[in-house]
Amino acid sequence: MILPYYGGFPKITKSPVTWALVLVNVAMLIASYNFQLFSNHELEEFYKKEFVEIQGKLYAQVITDNPKMYSPLQISMAQKVLGGDRSSSVQLGQLAMADELFNRIGYNYSYKGDQVAVEYWKRNFSNFKNVKDQHPNFKYGISSSQHEWYNWISYMFIHAGISHLVGNMWFLLVVGAVVERLLGGIGFLAFYLVSGVSAALFYFMFSPMSAIPLVGASGAISSLVGFYSVVKWNRKVRFFTMFFMFRWKYLMVGLPAWVGFVYWLGLDFTGYFSQADYMGGVAHAAHLGGVTIGVLMGIFFRWRKALAHGIFRYHSRV
Repeated sequence: MILPYYGGFPKITKSPVTWALVLVNVAMLIASYNFQLFSNHELEEFYKKEFVEIQGKLYAQVITDNPKMYSPLQISMAQKVLGGDRSSSVQLGQLAMADELFNRIGYNYSYKGDQVAVEYWKRNFSNFKNVKDQHPNFKYGISSSQHEWYNWISYMFIHAGISHLVGNMWFLLVVGAVVERLLGGIGFLAFYLVSGVSAALFYFMFSPMSAIPLVGASGAISSLVGFYSVVKWNRKVRFFTMFFMFRWKYLMVGLPAWVGFVYWLGLDFTGYFSQADYMGGVAHAAHLGGVTIGVLMGIFFRWRKALAHGIFRYHSRV
């Protein structure tokens, strides 16, 4: 694991837009934190009830009735559930809430089997959805079931918890400040917002549209990393590393910017191809979308500077 340090944490006067973005993200977490804790507790209480196991059995029916809509792994799990495997029922019941098709048709589906259990599940399912839909992540994040115009912006300022926020804000401060100095405040803000929207579009293009909300600034921040790594690809920067476990002097090492970029890109590619999209977790597709925009912007930035330099030299000779 390596973390960028670049030029250290910037002064507010030199990177006002970067600091403003950080403060907005922190304020959003503070404003919603108590409600998040309350909602998370209520959601966990629902998962402790037997309705999750029942939900898994009902979801298995939906999967087997619509096999073309699901992966071989989901179909295999559904067959185990219908064969009486209770542990698979619980696992499938937990995955059900991430499925847009199930969220859309599940309540009114014609289920076979114990109708008393079905009615019990419907009552709990309605209450579960009411609590879930009031959760800040679901209201302001972006998903297949919640994608109003404002969600494309608001999702960037909502985080799943303190650790999620701290990790993203570290990268935003140390990378964003450098990019802001290169693009200027207004240019940097426009680039950041466009990158965040593009990352979400990329996510929905290359991952199935899930009912799990996409939240966090990492798509836009990945774009900043991609931009910097192209514009300043060979500049030696400082990184915190885990190598200090072998020798303390390796706590901070100087490496070219492209080394860190390749490392993070490798993590995202590995995560994208190894993680089942319907399982949730890190939105690697959004990271890769942000990186793509950042790299393209970086190439354009270098080309524009090279072109301007060439024109200047030509006129100087004349």
